[in-house]
Parts: sequence; C-alpha cells; structure tokens
Amino acid sequence: MASLNVAIVGAGPAGCTLARLLQRSEAPIQVTIFEGEASLDARIQGGTLDLHTETGIAALRKAELYDEFLKLARFDAEGQWPNTC
Repeated sequence: MASLNVAIVGAGPAGCTLARLLQRSEAPIQVTIFEGEASLDARIQGGTLDLHTETGIAALRKAELYDEFLKLARFDAEGQWPNTC
C-alpha cells in the first residue's frame, strides 16, 4: 500500500490533534504541519477552548493525549457552562 501524504495548515489544537491521530492510524500516512508563526512565542496565545465530550474530548482520548491535556488545562470558565466532561 502506498503512503498517503497529508498537509495540515495550522499547528493549533485541532491541527496537532489531527496530526497525532493520522500518525497513530494503521495506514501509512506522512503528515506535515504548516504553521505561519515563527515560534510558540511569536505572539500572545490565549483564549478558552471549549471541548465537548463527544467530539474534542473523544479525539484527545483516541489520540492518547487526554491525561496530558488534564495536566495543562485551565478550567477558569468552567462555572459559566454546564460541565459535560
């Protein structure tokens, strides 16, 4: 089976999670992520990421990143919405 080449534009949470899932798949997939910022410190990062149990949290679990996510997650807006995790 020939290897599939996939380009992902953007090294944000969605792009990096997708890359991880593709790399862990059984199919031979080469993944390249393209990011416009020069480094992690190129601009101030911020904002809140709203992950739903059936989608974002499920993807993190499948990518085996959920435990690491919990170590770094900020739950500062948690009281504003019903907790579904």
